Amino acid sequence: MKKKKSPRPPIAETAPPVRPLSVPNWVDGLILAIIVAFAAYLRSRFLGIPFERDEGTYAYFGQLVLDGEIPYTSFYEIKPPGLFYAYAFLIRVFGATVDGLQLGFLLVNLVSLAALYGLVRLIVGRVAAPASALAFSVLSLSPHASGFTCQAEHLVVMPALAGLCLLAAAARSDRRALMAGAAALLGSSFLIKQNGAFFVLCGALFWLAHLLRKNLSWPAILKQAMIFGIGAAAPYAIACAVLWYQGAFSDFLYWTFDYARHYTTESSFMVGRQRFLRTFRDLTQGYEALWILSAAGLLSVPPPLSAGRAPLFVWLFFICSFLTVCPGFWFYGHYYLMWIPAVSAAAGVAVESLANLLRRRLDAALSVTIAALVFAVSFGDAWIKHQRYYLNPDHTAVLRAVYGSEPFPEAKVVGDAVRKKAREGDRLAVLGSDLEIYFYTGLRSPSRHVYLTYLVDGTPRHAQFQREFIQDMETAPPRFVVLFKHPASWMVYPTADKTILSWINPFVNQHYTLTGAVDMIAPDRTNYVWGVEAAGYKPIGNYRIYLFERREMN
Repeated sequence: MKKKKSPRPPIAETAPPVRPLSVPNWVDGLILAIIVAFAAYLRSRFLGIPFERDEGTYAYFGQLVLDGEIPYTSFYEIKPPGLFYAYAFLIRVFGATVDGLQLGFLLVNLVSLAALYGLVRLIVGRVAAPASALAFSVLSLSPHASGFTCQAEHLVVMPALAGLCLLAAAARSDRRALMAGAAALLGSSFLIKQNGAFFVLCGALFWLAHLLRKNLSWPAILKQAMIFGIGAAAPYAIACAVLWYQGAFSDFLYWTFDYARHYTTESSFMVGRQRFLRTFRDLTQGYEALWILSAAGLLSVPPPLSAGRAPLFVWLFFICSFLTVCPGFWFYGHYYLMWIPAVSAAAGVAVESLANLLRRRLDAALSVTIAALVFAVSFGDAWIKHQRYYLNPDHTAVLRAVYGSEPFPEAKVVGDAVRKKAREGDRLAVLGSDLEIYFYTGLRSPSRHVYLTYLVDGTPRHAQFQREFIQDMETAPPRFVVLFKHPASWMVYPTADKTILSWINPFVNQHYTLTGAVDMIAPDRTNYVWGVEAAGYKPIGNYRIYLFERREMN
């Protein structure tokens, strides 16, 4: 009769306890502190970089919330309300400046890093944790993931990782209070962005497997499942109650469900597949060694239904994190920020697996050293290829490399110019969807319709939204109008009503004087013309921004 082969020990939990490495617990804290300091320094190099469109939009909505405005009635957006209140909190704490908000997001990222370290330390082992955190420090800042921005995905990842870390601790201690707190944190990630639902799913499946492994009775399992469900639903339920009290609940349902459904069903699978291949290629460029190490780590883990909580969690975390990137098949670069923690954790698993394998024959310290050197080669490859980006980034060049001709550097210049002219009580209208201008200037729109892409997207109510916006503008014309002549700022759908586009020129010519022209001639050349010279300027480039002032206020 043949002997059955014993399963190979891919990660710490299933490896035989041979040649243990004895290291004081304080070393974990020291290593984490060093990695946190390293990540903080890298991120500090990007303080002051101009906003891109999404982060500028959410920053402006955060300002409106601080003004006392109500989401979904005072301004429209398809994201859940937690996003706006999170930005509002960071603006209140760190200030309504670019540097201030970016400093807040720097700290958000560091909390995520620490939570990932703790999560991997609890689930996988002490060797994997620092490797995962180091991989995360560079991958979460990678250019084509828009890691340097104040993107909403950073705010999704932080409570998700904190919740999973707390859940791992609850699984070790069997403390229901920890489990309920973990569920609430996971639910908070859904309150930031709908994609966070997959992190809730990850936690729920992991906790269910934990309960089944304990051979509890079905009533006991059901009771704990209810506690988890109530904890996960609590943040969303509270937000719904607040919106109902504010009279915004029906608008909330329209924007976050009805309209969001249009957004997520617009793209086909085949188109999405092409987007994924293109964006994934850009994302991994220069980081190939770390991604290969991550794949090796995933392959070193047994199937998720094998014994032990670590294999199950590694697979669940990786799959659910990838699913956060998939809704709508858009695969924008910043969506990958929600997958990168799991990718980083898998790289750590590879290092832990190698160390465990080597411990069968070698001294524990030597095994860990060799595994660490393998990681250092992968990390060093990425570092060498991107060293200039991390240590001495040219902010304009970074924005051009990631976003091409998008007018984000120019928008900052225009915003600063308007802010110098503005007086208290002035209003501004941005004709386009580059709402970062509002944040730069501190001015407010005369209309609740500010993200004008929603007015030309072909959805059932877009023509009605155009009429409402035009009425708002004609009823209370703002002092300043900034007009973006760039297709990405409008994203006009072929079947959309074009009324607003034909309305712009007659309205502006009747009430306004051109006082600024921004001519984007080439990626490294932009002409700025101000004052009376702007009226006679003949643009050369294809993309432009115009600044107008109301005539009676010149």
